[in-house]
Amino acid sequence: MIIKELTLLVNDIALTKAFYTDKLAAELIIESATELVYQFGQTKTTFKATEEAEAMVYHFAFNIAANKLEEGKQWANERFTLMPNYAGELVTVLTTWKSESLYFFDDNGNLVEFIAREDVGESERVGFDASHIVSISEIGLVVDEPLKTAAEWIAKYGINFFDKAEPTKDFLALGDDEGLIIFVSKSRQWFPTQIVAKSYPLNFSIAIGDEIHRINMD
Repeated sequence: MIIKELTLLVNDIALTKAFYTDKLAAELIIESATELVYQFGQTKTTFKATEEAEAMVYHFAFNIAANKLEEGKQWANERFTLMPNYAGELVTVLTTWKSESLYFFDDNGNLVEFIAREDVGESERVGFDASHIVSISEIGLVVDEPLKTAAEWIAKYGINFFDKAEPTKDFLALGDDEGLIIFVSKSRQWFPTQIVAKSYPLNFSIAIGDEIHRINMD
């Protein structure tokens, strides 16, 4: 599964540009007073300004090549602050997921992740920068009943449970190493923070084989 497009709301469009253009040095393909569109590998991502007073905290992850985590860590440390996990370590290893992750906040408070998955493969390119981002590979969604919602999406979109994660009533993943939809309940906190997960509007499209599905979570 590939996450082809993603649209998120942000409270401060200038801070968004300061982070993704100036710090991450990502490819900005469209810019207006109320919208920024970046190309993160396979995923076109739109940040749209909102006048809502509440700060919106989304969680999403960037896939990077399996052999680029250490270079990515060094590169990121020079540009923004990486977040330690509950053990005080910058790298979070998930053995069952065959992955290693780095977490950080963007300048609007979104929880972002670089994740290197063993089964995504390695890159022969030297160094690391934003062009090494393969795609946005995870989107976190907060729902009332993750298992019920997952059953509905499996039937509607032909998507399956992620085979490396056992689904529970509070946390589960649909998709594969290339793209995952993460369902969490409203009682959970976003790892590795104390932030309680909340639901905010977003839109995205996913490619499953030859089919494209557009999903509106407004």
